[in-house]
Amino acid sequence: MSIWNAIILGLVQGLTEILPISSSGHLIILKEFFGIGFQEGGILFDILLHMGVLLALLLAFYRDIFRLVSEGIFLVRDILVNLGRWIQNRLGGKRGYRRLIRNSYRKYLLLLLLSWIPAVILDVLLGNMAELAQQIVLVPALCLIVTSLFLFIADSVEVGSRKPKDASVFHGVCVGAAQGLGVLPGVSRSGAGLTAGLLCGFEPRFAVRYSFVMSIPMIAGGMIRDWLGAGGISIASRELKPALIAMAVAAAASYLAICLLLAMARKRCYKWFAIYCGALGTAVTIHYFLI
Repeated sequence: MSIWNAIILGLVQGLTEILPISSSGHLIILKEFFGIGFQEGGILFDILLHMGVLLALLLAFYRDIFRLVSEGIFLVRDILVNLGRWIQNRLGGKRGYRRLIRNSYRKYLLLLLLSWIPAVILDVLLGNMAELAQQIVLVPALCLIVTSLFLFIADSVEVGSRKPKDASVFHGVCVGAAQGLGVLPGVSRSGAGLTAGLLCGFEPRFAVRYSFVMSIPMIAGGMIRDWLGAGGISIASRELKPALIAMAVAAAASYLAICLLLAMARKRCYKWFAIYCGALGTAVTIHYFLI
């Protein structure tokens, strides 16, 4: 793979994975019309690109991640303490129990856990369908139009103010189900999750943060699945340099895209992304039926 192809793929992956315009849809269209794709670099190249995106997400939301991990550890501790006290009380003791959801970050963690359940279920159920859909460029084109509709809704819905303490189980499940649809090529995972969050009344910046923090284990899980599914992979020394360059470009592009979405969260100018996705999806659909 040439250095320029690696830079192009890194830039496309980094921007489209974060911006609500679907990375999978763009990469399929890129391969169909320009002959550029991951196949040149193999599975490891794909994994390194996703690692670049993951590094950007970890850097951008490290405060949230640190607090969520900390509260997760403390939550497990409190559960074990309550279990011990329950045993003591069964033997005649009168110990009080610790409150498990005692602050906003624990509620945040609970919502994420609830969101991951439908997201993983949809990923499993639609996984084979998504792989087959990648062979037909019409599918991501139509799904880009669906993403466009999502974004028009996100741009027009009433601004909410709901934070973790105000959210419910229903809200977490809805956002998770929406993000689960992102397994289909052309449906933006971030766009679908963001739209669902705004429809649930999430405060705009929190809706963006929630969507991206939720995507971190999804991306990491996909990387691990690809690694294990390849049954041991290696890369030629001549391909290592472009792969690392692509990873660095993907990381930089992803971080800039995250900053852009956070900055525009309150203004919610998603209609421009909606117009772009709709125009691209329509153009590819017309081309598919005319050629």
